[in-house]
Amino acid sequence: MFRTWLPTCIAAGLLAEPSMAANENTTIVLHAQPIGNVINCDQWIGNVDCSPELPPTINVGPGEPILVHIFLRNYDDASALFCKLSVDGGEGAQTWGDWTFHGASLSCLLGQTDNGPGPLNGNMHTTFACLTGGDLRLVGYLVLTSGSHGCLGVEEHDIEGTGVWDCSGGIGLIQVAPQNRGRICVGVDGYNACEPFAVPVESATWGRIKRQYH
Repeated sequence: MFRTWLPTCIAAGLLAEPSMAANENTTIVLHAQPIGNVINCDQWIGNVDCSPELPPTINVGPGEPILVHIFLRNYDDASALFCKLSVDGGEGAQTWGDWTFHGASLSCLLGQTDNGPGPLNGNMHTTFACLTGGDLRLVGYLVLTSGSHGCLGVEEHDIEGTGVWDCSGGIGLIQVAPQNRGRICVGVDGYNACEPFAVPVESATWGRIKRQYH
């Protein structure tokens, strides 16, 4: 579902079985591609998988209409994502710099809530049914026209910071480190967040192993 804007709001997380998640290695991967005739959650398939052969597109030209896909990767188990998207760390009227924000959709996961970002606020918070195993999973996408310069990056949510909840909702927000956040730039300064932890974590992580003995 496409929308022209969405307000930021706080919603309850979707609960699954309790765990002690090890989400410290979670990455937020950004990938840009040209806008086609159809805009949906499957448009990225075949264009990126975080392998050396299909890395995310992280550099774009000026004035290009693009979809920016937002992925999670390298989580242990996750049921929510908080972050902020903005150009060069801008806020308020400067959130998108001279880029043009056309809309966004956070609806690519089972049971997902769709809260932000909007045209005057890059904050986003989305909850979804429990994800496990660390594979590349699409959370949603932005529809933008790149500006004359600058970089679209993952910044700190104004209230919550940037991170993920585990599936029990009991640990609190696990922060996503700055080096694990993707960036898309006009020019050559984009950042591939697949690379810090190039191999997805296994489903049988320490958190899940401990759970077997409780």
